[in-house]
Amino acid sequence: MKMNGSASRNRHKKATNVHRRLWLALKTGKATGYYRVPSLKGVWYRGPFEHNGSVATLEDWFDPARLRADYVPTGFKRPGEKTGAVPGHVFGLKLNREDKAALVEFLKTL
Repeated sequence: MKMNGSASRNRHKKATNVHRRLWLALKTGKATGYYRVPSLKGVWYRGPFEHNGSVATLEDWFDPARLRADYVPTGFKRPGEKTGAVPGHVFGLKLNREDKAALVEFLKTL
């Protein structure tokens, strides 16, 4: 299938724009519409965690109780709320106590 000249230019223009936005996101961290994922380096001292700061420590993050409705958040609590589930990724919640401690200690080495 052959493209006419304007279709080819539009396709190249779109690809160039995407590459430019990706470059900005990766190199400058400026607002580009892309989310720049932070490194795990130093994650242990960057708490509180979760998008709203409701989990104070890594140990609390790996506590399966945080998914229950009667959980008392260890970090930020919204005004008027005493309890509430802190949903999020479930990775690490089914580990035994020793493995969770080892995982937290590993994250502290980064």
